[in-house]
Order: sequence, then structure tokens, then C-alpha cells
Amino acid sequence: MAASIEFFFDFASPYSYIALQSFDALAAKYKRPVHDAAALQAATQDTAIKEKLKAQVGEAIARGVFGAPYIFVDGEPFRGHDRLPQVERWLASGPF
Repeated sequence: MAASIEFFFDFASPYSYIALQSFDALAAKYKRPVHDAAALQAATQDTAIKEKLKAQVGEAIARGVFGAPYIFVDGEPFRGHDRLPQVERWLASGPF
């Protein structure tokens, strides 16, 4: 199975929202699972989920994530919704 695509974003960012609208279709097109941080929003009152969110924020900081959306494909970072064509090129052709 191909590695998942990791998608970090700010819930308040309109650019993250725009990218999110295309993201599931892009992942499905290239048969990649999605590491979906959005699922955490629904469970923000659950203590276990809050701890998981803290851990993911720590991971994002450790990996140098800044801005939103921030996408990792095969460990390669892509920042911004305007990079979705590059993400698609990577998924279609591999590293460039």
C-alpha cells in the first residue's frame, strides 16, 4: 500500500478550506490513504482526542510545519493550496 498523504491545516483558514475541497478526490485518484486531521475537530471534547491533538501539534512543530494547508507526500512537504498541482504531479509521476 502506498504511504498516506498527511494534511495539516488551520480550521479557520479559507485557503485550507479550498484545498480540503479537492483533497479527498486527489488522494482517491492516486489510491493514497489520507491522514485526516479534520476528524479531530468533531471530537475536541474527548480527553483522549485532546491528547492526540497535542501530540500532532508537537509533531507538526518538530517537522517544521508552518502555514496552512501543509501537505506531506512521501515525506516531501508542500505548503499552500496553490501547491495542489505539484502534489498531483508528484502522485502521478513520483519525485521531481
